[in-house]
Amino acid sequence: MSIQKYAIFREVVDTGSFSLAGERLGISQSAVSHSVTSLEKEYKVKLLARSRSGIQLTDSGQRILQYIEKILYLEEKMNQELAEIRGLELGTLTIGTVTPLTSEWLPGIMKRFHEQFPSIQVNIREGTSQEIVDWVENGEVDIGFTYSLKERGRIDRLLLTHEPFYLLMHEEKQGDDLFRLMKESPFIMPTSYREMILKQKAFKPTVLLELSDERAIIELVRNGLGISILPRMCLHNLPEEVNIMLIPHELIQLPVHLVSLLFSAMSPAAEKMSATISLWLNENYNIIMSTEEKLSFD
Repeated sequence: MSIQKYAIFREVVDTGSFSLAGERLGISQSAVSHSVTSLEKEYKVKLLARSRSGIQLTDSGQRILQYIEKILYLEEKMNQELAEIRGLELGTLTIGTVTPLTSEWLPGIMKRFHEQFPSIQVNIREGTSQEIVDWVENGEVDIGFTYSLKERGRIDRLLLTHEPFYLLMHEEKQGDDLFRLMKESPFIMPTSYREMILKQKAFKPTVLLELSDERAIIELVRNGLGISILPRMCLHNLPEEVNIMLIPHELIQLPVHLVSLLFSAMSPAAEKMSATISLWLNENYNIIMSTEEKLSFD
């Protein structure tokens, strides 16, 4: 078994290219190809399908990849433990995050983390809540930020906070009642929060269309095509034509979780990041939430 072969194989899968994998790892394309071929000969199975259109995992490769991911994760964790024993603070950490939190929380968290642990490399990977949970489960990320999370037996989660939702409307509708707007106006459904919006019983929107891009939703509202609902973290730099109304938290709110495969078995780098996240939220989230007053229209 060769950890280096595993790392090369995973890089090829991530990049979909022998040449790109070689560039990232600082080795030649032929060395990458030789390593993968050697692994296939060792295991006596075809791991990758090579064609003009690119490189794809075979069924066997897909099944083996999940174990390679876990082996590489454990190897990284062991190296971090050894560094701790030697009094060093080294390592690599990968965080999965939903897009709104990348700009809302991560700059402050990352600034504080790098000030304390400059030798720990942090990689950020954006995706949906479902994708992030899958990545955590497969060992592709160490920890992740998610919302609208259903119970997953193999995943540990920690509730960090609840984000308030706002109703977005064209300025011409300012002053209208929430329930009247919901009943009479076309509704632009945000895909990321669809399940949560439909689950609440206070109002039933008349859905005109559904979009995953929050900025596109805001633009549609700005052009008077309908109303929508988004959490506060999506409402930066709103156009003047868009007004908002805070929706009471008893009706709907967005739970934000930190997830990991097992909190009690996190790597030292992940433990340090989790502690930094908690401290940063405790010190800054009240300040963030106070922006609700600025967001509310007169």
